Amino acid sequence: MGNNLVLLDADFCNLILEKSNNMPFFKSIFEILNVKPVIHIYVLHSELFHNVHIKSLVKDEFIQVLKYDDFLVDSFYKQSYQNTFEDFYEFMNNTKLESFNVFKDHKAGHNLGEIHSLITAQYLNIPLFMSNDKGAKELANSKINTDAFKVDVQNIIEVVERCKSIEPNKLDNKIIRSIKKSHST
Repeated sequence: MGNNLVLLDADFCNLILEKSNNMPFFKSIFEILNVKPVIHIYVLHSELFHNVHIKSLVKDEFIQVLKYDDFLVDSFYKQSYQNTFEDFYEFMNNTKLESFNVFKDHKAGHNLGEIHSLITAQYLNIPLFMSNDKGAKELANSKINTDAFKVDVQNIIEVVERCKSIEPNKLDNKIIRSIKKSHST
């Protein structure tokens, strides 16, 4: 599926879209990088349910929502996803996941969106995940990236720098300064 896709994490979206007038800036990132933004169904419903800008971009089909049925075609893949999820959860949270349905349950503050997204990146060969979570980068480097597949986890500063290297004058510098200030706190 995926070399033209980029997965988005909630923190990345919320940081840019905290101001409604940043919508053109947000869209221009994907235009510059020539990628289609996608978001995992868990992230949309559990972490971005309050973000009206994301909801609008999904409704307008600028952002595609990845549902489990899009890539988990049978019980073997669903079991494999669950096993991987439990392994990644333990890695990121230093504890085992007990009595938890990975497809239905929610648990705030436990990196579930990052875990769902990175497993999805593996399944769909999506090479880029935009996330400000340092743990996501560590998970990708420790558990996912191999010679056969690599997902690059980039935070907002890395994404902006990448865009500026492609089209130096397209992104609004005032917004960049505001985002960098927010990112550093």
